[in-house]
Amino acid sequence: MGTKGATVVSLWSQKHNEDFNILSVGKIFRHSGVSLLVGCQDGVIRVYKVPCVPGAKLKLQSVLETKGGPIQALKIHNVTKFHSNDVVVGDSRGTLTVFSNEQILNRRVLSEHSVDCLQIDEDATGSVSVVTSDSDGNLCAVLPYSELWRLRLRDFIVPTKIPSCASVIKSLLAVDLTEGSGQTSNYVLAADSSKNLHVIQQGSVVMSLRTPCVVTAMAKGHFISHGDENGNSKSHQVALGGQTGSVYIFSNFEILSEEYANVQWPVTQLCSLPRDTHAMLLCSGHFNKLYVYQNKKLLCCHETSDWVNSIATVDVDNDGDMEVVLGCLDNTIETLKIEAR
Repeated sequence: MGTKGATVVSLWSQKHNEDFNILSVGKIFRHSGVSLLVGCQDGVIRVYKVPCVPGAKLKLQSVLETKGGPIQALKIHNVTKFHSNDVVVGDSRGTLTVFSNEQILNRRVLSEHSVDCLQIDEDATGSVSVVTSDSDGNLCAVLPYSELWRLRLRDFIVPTKIPSCASVIKSLLAVDLTEGSGQTSNYVLAADSSKNLHVIQQGSVVMSLRTPCVVTAMAKGHFISHGDENGNSKSHQVALGGQTGSVYIFSNFEILSEEYANVQWPVTQLCSLPRDTHAMLLCSGHFNKLYVYQNKKLLCCHETSDWVNSIATVDVDNDGDMEVVLGCLDNTIETLKIEAR
């Protein structure tokens, strides 16, 4: 249902048989069309053909066995440069697994702790690295066969007054940012549990900013008009969702003091939907709803069956507009079409 400035239509909804923590959508391997990947608690990724007809059921295409623990992080990207997208997976046992053409290409233990966040960092030349963070505050960047760099939060942040409260990474995002010179470069943003946002490039922390609250979710897009944005009307911005329910905007290497939105409950998932002017921002967390904002205004609110643990976007019906795929804690998977009025 929809309120105010947008409508939300549920195209299909289905309960998944196995418990899962994360899902993703995209073209993988040599599969025709778009696939839905569901990262499950049993360490298995189940791959389905995405239904393009309202009310249709998921059809299992293949099963990818990681031989590891519960899946915590999942990305689709061509990291091997073998002409098709690969599947990159992080699990609770600290293992990173890369699948290429249905087979395990590389599997390595990165940490003694759970790999909770995973991003693909790509520079202007097309070179990519897989950047991960674990539940002990360690960051690592790797290629399919080698390691590029490692960082430990404890090495570059001021210790908290309470020793037992060691800082950990709560959210990780690879993003292109436009610098003051007008040049755009690739960075990795790491938000920690001590209210810091670290801007990282090639293994070096180039900047650390204090955040108004603990940031637990991030999404990139063009959300508001802010100054001249280095002369670029489409300058890259990042929405920061926090434990307090507040959402702030990171723009031109600063965190704007004015709230973009406040949902009153902890935010755990953010996702952007590009539009001609300002992107829509999808927001979910410790509540049974999906909020849709645009330019600081609440467009609509969609009731969900449980808390949302994963959001992905895909053009299901090939109409040129991105639809939204939600994964919920009760194992419901639902696809939505969101249209501004």
